[in-house]
Amino acid sequence: MTAQTRIVIPAYNEQDLLPRAVASVRGQTIDAWEVVIVDDGSTDQTGDIARQFASADRRITVTTQPNGGLAAARNTGAADAHTDWLLFLDSDDEILPTHLENLLDAAHPDARIVHSGGYRRWNDEIGPDEFPVPNTPGSWFPTLAKSNPFFIHMCLFRRETFEKTGGFDASLRSCEDWDLLQLIARCHHSDWPSTGHSTAVYWQRPTSLIRDPTTMISSGRHVIGGGHREDPRAFDAPDWSRQGIDPEWQPLAEFFYLLWLAGVCAASQHPPPPIPSLGPSPYVHSEHVHSTFLRGVQAGLVIGPRAFGAWLAANAAALADPLTHVLRAAELGAEFITQTVDEIPRATP
Repeated sequence: MTAQTRIVIPAYNEQDLLPRAVASVRGQTIDAWEVVIVDDGSTDQTGDIARQFASADRRITVTTQPNGGLAAARNTGAADAHTDWLLFLDSDDEILPTHLENLLDAAHPDARIVHSGGYRRWNDEIGPDEFPVPNTPGSWFPTLAKSNPFFIHMCLFRRETFEKTGGFDASLRSCEDWDLLQLIARCHHSDWPSTGHSTAVYWQRPTSLIRDPTTMISSGRHVIGGGHREDPRAFDAPDWSRQGIDPEWQPLAEFFYLLWLAGVCAASQHPPPPIPSLGPSPYVHSEHVHSTFLRGVQAGLVIGPRAFGAWLAANAAALADPLTHVLRAAELGAEFITQTVDEIPRATP
C-alpha cells in the first residue's frame, strides 16, 4: 500500500523510550504510512535501536545527523517526502491505535491541518481528557497568537503547506511547534478539522519541560511577539492576519505565559521569569490567575492530577511568596494581590 503519511520521529539519546513510540506507530489500524527516525547525534544506543527497527520493517528508515535540536531534526525527517501528509511524533510520546485512521478520515480537500485531542500521562497516572480541542470554526490564529493548545503529534500537516512555510524554525530551541502552527493559521483561515477523539499521548517527564528556563522565556515571548506584529513569512495571508493581532494585547498574552512559567519555576527550584508591568486589568481575574499558575506548578513537579491535589493540600502556603512576587511585578494592585494570594488554598488548577 502506498504511504499517505510520513511520520517523523526525531530522537536524541532515547534508547529506552524510542521502542514505545515506534510500537505505537506499528500498532496503527491502517498501514498507509512510512516512518523516518532521525538520530540527532545520539551518544547512546538510540541509533542502533532505530536501525534494528528499519531492518525488521521496510516502512521504517533511519537518518543520522550531528545534533542540531528538535526543529532541525524534524525538518530533516520531512525532507524529500512525497506523501500527502506529515505527522511529527517525539520519541518519548505515543499515539493510540486509531490515531492516524481518525485523522485521515476527518481530512477534507481544503484542510491544511487536521487534529485530534490528547492526554498527558505521568508514570503513575494518566490525566483526564484535558485536550479535547474542538473543531473551532474559522481561524485558529487569534488563539495561537497568545497560546498553544496542541501537542505536535495531535496534528496532521499537509505536506505542501509544511514545505511552503519553510518548516520549523531551527533557530528556536523551544516553542518551535507553536511558531509553525501560528504561521500556518495566519496564512490559512480554513477550518482545521477535528477527529473528535483524544488519541495523542504526551508523556510528562522531568526532561520534557524545563531544561533551560531562559530558553523557554525567550522563545515563548518571541512567538507571542510574532503573533502581534507583521510576519514576513506569512505568504498569501489576508491583511488582518499578516499585520498580526493588535499589539495592545501582547502584554496580556505575555503575562499569562510567564505566569504559567513562574509556576513551573516555583516547583522546579528555578529563579522566576522576569514579569513585565501590566497594571490593573479587567481581563485578569483571580480564577484565571490561579488556574494558570497552578498548572505551571503541576507541570514543574511532574506529577499527575491526583498526586498534585494531595501535594497542593499540604503545600499551598509555600506558593504564596512566588505568586505574590509575580503579581507585584505585574503591578496588579494591592487589593487584587492580597485577595488572589489568600485564595490559593481553595483554588484548583
